[in-house]
Amino acid sequence: MQVIFIQGAGEGAYEWDQPLVQSLQQQLQAGISFHYPPMPQEEAPGYQLWKTAILQELEAGEAPLVLIGHSLGGSVLLKLLSEEKVQKKIRALFLVSVPFWGEAEWQSPEFMLKDDFAKRLPAIDPVFIYHAEDDEVVDFAHHQRYAASLPRAVVRTFRQGGHEMVAAAKTLSDDINQLR
Repeated sequence: MQVIFIQGAGEGAYEWDQPLVQSLQQQLQAGISFHYPPMPQEEAPGYQLWKTAILQELEAGEAPLVLIGHSLGGSVLLKLLSEEKVQKKIRALFLVSVPFWGEAEWQSPEFMLKDDFAKRLPAIDPVFIYHAEDDEVVDFAHHQRYAASLPRAVVRTFRQGGHEMVAAAKTLSDDINQLR
C-alpha cells in the first residue's frame, strides 16, 4: 500500500505541510510507503497544472493507493477523481482542511466541483474528512458541506488543530494503519 500526500497551496505550503507529513511517516506501520511530491507553482496554483502533476504521481504509484489531500490538494483530488478516469485502485481518500469552492470567499470556477461530484467519484471506501473547528484559513462550514455531500464518509472533527492539523496526525495514521 502506498500513501500519496498532496500538499496545500500558497507560498511555502510544501514546507508548511512538512510537520504533518513527518508525523504521519513516523507513525505509519512498516510496509506502508509514503510519497510527498511537491506540486508545481504552489504560490499561484492552477487546476490543470496540478491535475497533470497528480495524474503522473498516481500513474507512477503502487496500487492500492491511499490519497491524502491537504487544503487545495484535497480540492484538486476531489475534482480530478470526480471528473477523470483513474486506472489505479484507490484504497482510501483522506481530505484534510479542504475548502468547498463556491462558499463565501472561496469563489474560483477553476476549482469548483460539479453539483453531482459525489455521484461521479469512483468507488472509494472509505473516504475520511478531517477538519478543526479552529481552522483559521478554511472555515468550519466547509467541513459541514463536505459531510453533507458525502454522507458515507467518516467525519473526524477536532476542536483544535488549526489549518495544518498536525494534532490530527495520530488519528490520521491510526486510520491509515487500520486499512491493512
